[in-house]
Amino acid sequence: MARMPANLPDTSLSDDPTSLSFNDSSMLSHLNDDLTSHNISTASSSNPLSTPSQTNSFSHHSRIGLNGRTASGDVSVGPPSRLNTRYLSEDDSTYVVPGIAATPKRPTRKATGEGENTPIAPGREKSKRSGATMTLREHEQAAEEREKQLFALKMHVHFLEERLQNHQTGDQEIMIKQNVELKVMTQTQEMELKKMKKAMREHEKVTSAFQQQIAGLEDDLAQAHEENELLRDTREGSRTHLLDANAALREEKDELERMLKETNEEMVSLQTKLDMRSSRASSVASSRIQELEERIDQLEQDGEHWRREADSAIAALDAREEELDQERDERRRLELVVERLELANERAHVERSESRAEMLDEREGREALEDANNNLRDRLAAQEIKNQTDIDRYEEHIEALESELAELSERCERVDKTNMMRTEELAVAQNEIDELSEALANSQAENEELRAQNQSENQRLVEEQEEIIRELDAKTQDVDQLENELAFSNKEVERLGQDNFTLEEDLDRLRQEAERMARDHDAETRSILNQSQMESEMSSVLKTKLSDTKRELLATQDALNDLEVKYKNLLDREDDLKRRARDAVEARDSEHAARVKAEKEMRALGDQLLEAEDEMKALRRDLGETERSLNREIEDKTRSLEELQSLLSSTRSRLEQRETDIQAVESALHALDSEKRKIGESATTDKFSLELEVDRLRRDLSRCEDDLHRARDDLKEKEKLRREKEAALDKLHDENRDLTTQLSGQSQIRVNLTEKLTAAQAAAKQAESDLQAAKARVAELEQKLNKDQRSMLASESQYRDQLSERNTLLLTIYQYLDKILGVDKTPKKGSALETKPFTNFAVFHDNLISRLKAVSQIQSDFEKRVKDAETRFVDKLTDLKKQLDNRWKQIDRFESSVKNLTEMRNTWRRKYNLKEGELEQAKSANSELSSQLTLLRRAPAAADAPAEIRALTARANQAERRANVAQNQLASLEERLAAQNDRNGSAEIKWEARIKEYERLLKEANEKFKRERQGAKERVNELEATIKSLQKQIDLTNKRAQQIHDVAEASGKRESMGGGGR
Repeated sequence: MARMPANLPDTSLSDDPTSLSFNDSSMLSHLNDDLTSHNISTASSSNPLSTPSQTNSFSHHSRIGLNGRTASGDVSVGPPSRLNTRYLSEDDSTYVVPGIAATPKRPTRKATGEGENTPIAPGREKSKRSGATMTLREHEQAAEEREKQLFALKMHVHFLEERLQNHQTGDQEIMIKQNVELKVMTQTQEMELKKMKKAMREHEKVTSAFQQQIAGLEDDLAQAHEENELLRDTREGSRTHLLDANAALREEKDELERMLKETNEEMVSLQTKLDMRSSRASSVASSRIQELEERIDQLEQDGEHWRREADSAIAALDAREEELDQERDERRRLELVVERLELANERAHVERSESRAEMLDEREGREALEDANNNLRDRLAAQEIKNQTDIDRYEEHIEALESELAELSERCERVDKTNMMRTEELAVAQNEIDELSEALANSQAENEELRAQNQSENQRLVEEQEEIIRELDAKTQDVDQLENELAFSNKEVERLGQDNFTLEEDLDRLRQEAERMARDHDAETRSILNQSQMESEMSSVLKTKLSDTKRELLATQDALNDLEVKYKNLLDREDDLKRRARDAVEARDSEHAARVKAEKEMRALGDQLLEAEDEMKALRRDLGETERSLNREIEDKTRSLEELQSLLSSTRSRLEQRETDIQAVESALHALDSEKRKIGESATTDKFSLELEVDRLRRDLSRCEDDLHRARDDLKEKEKLRREKEAALDKLHDENRDLTTQLSGQSQIRVNLTEKLTAAQAAAKQAESDLQAAKARVAELEQKLNKDQRSMLASESQYRDQLSERNTLLLTIYQYLDKILGVDKTPKKGSALETKPFTNFAVFHDNLISRLKAVSQIQSDFEKRVKDAETRFVDKLTDLKKQLDNRWKQIDRFESSVKNLTEMRNTWRRKYNLKEGELEQAKSANSELSSQLTLLRRAPAAADAPAEIRALTARANQAERRANVAQNQLASLEERLAAQNDRNGSAEIKWEARIKEYERLLKEANEKFKRERQGAKERVNELEATIKSLQKQIDLTNKRAQQIHDVAEASGKRESMGGGGR
C-alpha cells in the first residue's frame, strides 16, 4: 500500500474558508487512520505479485502526456500536480475528484517514496473479469488503478482536513472574539448597574437627609412655639405684676387719703382738746390718757401694717419659690429634651453607614445638636443669672426689712424709755395740776402758736397730698402706656405665630415635594432596574445561544485572567475603602468620646445646680426662721408699747415711709420698663433669627432643586448610554444572525460535500468490496465517536452547569454575608488574595467559615449590647424612681408648710384675742383712772358733766371704729387665708398632674423597652434562621461539588479507558 507523500506541493489547496466545513476535524483524521490501517491489512493479506522493474515504471510514466493520457490512449490520473490542483481550488459545489471517472495510473516509486518490495493486491479484480484469465500486465494495471483511486481519496481527505482546520481556526477565533466582546459588554453593563444602584442609594441618602432636615425644622418650629408660649407667660406675668403694682399704688393712695382724714380728725380733736385745756385744767390728764390710748392704737395699726408688709414679703417669696420651681421644671424639661436629642444622635450614629456623605450628614447633625445644646446651656445660664439677680433683689429687700425692723426696735426702746418717763410724770401729775393754773396764760400763748403751726402743717400736708395724687396720676398713665405697649407686643407675638404657621405650611409643602421626588425617583429606578433585567435576560439568551459554539477554553482563560486583574483592582479599591471606613470609625469613636465628656460636664453642671438649689432652700429656711424670730420680737415689743410719740411725728414718719414706698414702686416700674425693653429686643432677635432660618430654608430648597436637576441630567445621560447599549445589542443580534446564516450555508455545503463523498464511496464500493468494509468501519467509528463526544459534551455541560450553580450559590452566600457584616472584619491570609470558588476553593471555604464565625460573633455582641441596654434602662428607671421619691418629699414639705400656715393663722387669732383682752383691760383701767380722777377732784362743777359725757361718747365712738377696723383686718386675714388655700390646692393639682405625667413617661419607657427587647429577640431569631439556612445551602453546595467531582473523575476514567481501547 502506498503511503501519504511526504512532500506535498504548496499550491495543492486554496485557503478559501467557504469551500468546506465539518463539525469535527478529528472524525476525518480517524477516518484517514482507519483507511490507512485497513488498506495496509488488506494489502498484506493478499497474495503478493511481482512488481515491475524500475525501468518499466519509469518508462510507464514517461508515456503519460500532459493531458493525462498514456500512449495507448488511456486517461491516467497520477499524484496531484500543478495542473490538476485547479480541481481542488474550485468551488465545492462543482468539485470533481480526479481518478474516479477515469482510470488512473500508478505513480512512480521515486515520486511516492516507497520501497521496492511494497505488496499489492491484484486479486481483487477477479470479479470484474469476464471469466478469461488475466495477463500479468492487466493485473498490474488493475492494481495501479486501485492504488491510484486510494491515493486520490486519501489526498482528497487530507486536503479537506487542512481546509476544515483552517476554517475552524478562523471561526473559532471569531467566536472567541465575539465571546470576549460579549463578556466585556456584560461586565460593563454590570458595572453600570452597580453605578446606577450606587446613584440610587445616594439619592435615597439625599432624601433621608432632606427628611432629617425637615424633622430638624419641625423641632425648631416646636422650640419656637415653646419660646412663644414662654414669652406669652412672661408677658402675662409682667401684666399681672403691673396690675398688682397698680392696685397696690391705688391702695396706698386710699391709705394716704384715709390717713390724711385721720390726721385732720386728730387735729380737730387736738384743737378741741386744747380748747378744753384752756377752759378747764383738770381735763389735761384725761386728754393725755386719751392721747396715750390713741398712740397705742396707732402703734397697733403700725404693727398691723408691718405685719401686712411681712406677709406680703412672705407671699412674694412664696411666689418666687413657685417661679423657681417652674424654672426648675423648665430646666429639667430642657435636660430631658437634651437627653432625647442625645438618644436620637446615638440612634443616628447606629443607623448611619461609613460613607463620606453620611459622615458629612452626621457631622452636620452633630453640629446642629451641639448648637441646640449650646443654646439650651445659654438659656439655662441666663435663667440662672436671672434667678441670682432675683435672689439678690429679694435679699436686699429682706435686708431693708431687717434694717427697718432694727429701727422699729430702737423706736420701741425709745418708747419704753418715754413710757418710764410718763409713769414718772403721772406720779407728779397731782403737782402739775396745781401748777397748771399758773401756766394758763402761757398755755394760751402756746395754743395760738400751735394753731399757727397746725395751719401751716395742714397746708403743707395738703400740698404734699396733691403732689402725691399728681404722681399717682402720672404713674397710672405710665401703667396705661405699659399696658398699651404690652398689647402691641401681644399683637407682634401673634403676628410671629402667624409667620410660624406659614413656615409650617411651607415645610409641609416641601415635605410633599420631597415625597413626590422620592416616588418619581423610585419609579425611575424601578424602570432602570427592569430595563437592566431585560438586558441581562437578553445577554443570558445570547450566552445560551453562544454556549453551543464554545469548543476551547483558551479565550475564556484569558478573559478570566483579565477578570482576575480587575478583581485584584477591586480588592485594592475595597482595601482603600476599608481603610477609609476604619478612619471614619476612629473619628466617630473620638467624637463619641468627646460627646461622653460633654455629657459628664453637663451632669457635673446639673449636680452643681442641684447643690445651688439645696443652698437656696437652706437660705430660704434661714430667712424664714429669721423672719419668724423678728415677728416674735415685734410681738414682744408691741406688747410693751404703752405710749406713742406725738401724732405729727407719726404722720411725718408715715409720709416719709410712703415716699420711700413710692420710690420703690418707681424703681419697680423702671425694672418693668427694662424687662419690657429686653422682651422687645428678644422678640426682634427671634424675628431676625426666624427670617435667617427662612432664608436658610430657601437656600436649602434651591440647592435641593439643583440636585434634582443634576439627578435628572444624570438619568438622561444614563438613558442615552442605555440606548447606545441597546443599539450595540441590536448590532450584535444582526451579527449573530449573519453568523447563523453563514453556519447554515456552511452546513449545507458540508451536506453537499458529504453527499458527494458518499457517492464517491458508493462508486468505490462498487469498484471494490474492501472499500465498502472500510466505509462500514468508518461509519461505525463515526457513530461511536459521535456518541462519545455527545456523552462527553453532555457530561461537560452538566459539570459546568453544576459548577456554575455551586459557584453562584457560594458567591451569593458570600456577598450576603458581606452585606450582613458591612466591612470585612475577617483578615485574610497572606496568600489568600483570591476569594472566588472557581479559582481557589480552599481559601474561599476558609473565608466563608471565617465570615460565619463573624456572624456568630455579631450575634453574641448583639446579645451583650441588649444586656447593656437593659442595665442602662434599669439604671434610668431607678433614677426616675428617685426623682419621683424626691417629688413626693417635696409634696410632704409643701404639706408641712401648709400645716405651718394653719398654725400661724391660729397663732394670729390667739394674738387677736389677746389684743382684745388687752383692749378691755385698757378700757377698765381707763374707767378706773377716770373714777379716781373724779374722786380726786373735790370741786366738780355741774356744768362739766355734759363735757365728760361728750368725751365718753367720743371715746365710745373711737372704740367702735377700732372694733370695725379689727373686724376688717380679720376679714382680710381670712380672705388671704382662703387665697393661700386656693394656691395650695392649685399647687397640689399641679403636682398631681406632674406625678401622672412622670408615671405616664415611666410606663411609656417600660413599653418601649419591652418592644425593643422583643425586636432584638426577633432579630436574633432571624439571624439564627439565616445562619441555619446558609449552613444548609453550604452543605448542599458541598454535596453538589462532591457529586460533580465524582462525575468528572468517572468521565475522566471513561475517556482514559476509551483512549486505551482505541
